[in-house]
Amino acid sequence: MNSSSTPTMDRLQTPQKASHLSRCLSEELRGGKRANPNVSRAVAVADQLNARLLEIQQLWPHLQNRKGQPTKRPDVLPNSDLPTIIGSASSDARYVQRLNAGGIGMSVNVVEPLRVLAELRRKLDFIQDRWPELQTDHHVSDRPTRDDKIFQQLVASGEVTL
Repeated sequence: MNSSSTPTMDRLQTPQKASHLSRCLSEELRGGKRANPNVSRAVAVADQLNARLLEIQQLWPHLQNRKGQPTKRPDVLPNSDLPTIIGSASSDARYVQRLNAGGIGMSVNVVEPLRVLAELRRKLDFIQDRWPELQTDHHVSDRPTRDDKIFQQLVASGEVTL
């Protein structure tokens, strides 16, 4: 492979990477209202996805649709409960996944995915800020820790409210 084809391959793989990260983000928030309230991994994936989408926007600036403003989707109110906010974030992640479907063949017009991702990121930040006790550094394993199980039992018994 010569050196002139490497930038072309990187350029073609950027949408594929973004599409893959969209699937990963949707997977992190799988479960809707029952999704894991520890959103630290979802935040990391959302940040990576945002970087890839911005890269796509820079690679194909002439293909970005800048006409008008997209319809604003209803947002979650700050006084909403945790399951409602997580459910809304999960819905946004699935929408971003649909917008970025197709791997290399995904649309390079990333205006709408970036907008929805920004809304999703605000929700994830809100979850982290409002419920810091649910955020852990245990993002190496998907298996719940002993502390997670105890906390879930306390919530289920009503001793701890979110």
